[in-house]
Amino acid sequence: MIKININKDGYVQSPNFPDADIEIEISEETYEKIRSYPMKSNWRYINNTFVLEELMDDKTLRMRRQKECFEIIDNRSQLWYNHLTSEQKQELDVWYEEWLSVTETHVIPVKPEWLK
Repeated sequence: MIKININKDGYVQSPNFPDADIEIEISEETYEKIRSYPMKSNWRYINNTFVLEELMDDKTLRMRRQKECFEIIDNRSQLWYNHLTSEQKQELDVWYEEWLSVTETHVIPVKPEWLK
């Protein structure tokens, strides 16, 4: 395992950056993935995963929302929805609302475990 520094906003910092807020351990595979991009790339640690900030632009977020949220929900029937528990419906509603505001928050919502 390799240690990497991230700041309070989740951005990866240089290993020589002495006042990074958080130090986490990552696999060698993840480290090589991060190192394979130009030094100016903005890697961000969000929901326990690293993403390139450039992949967080509004157009990309809308495409991800379409694929990762709308296509899942829109392809389900009312019968499927009616069989969800009230707790599942609440989780689904929260997840959906988080996707609706993703271009403002730039945070990819975590899919409910039972939906995977």
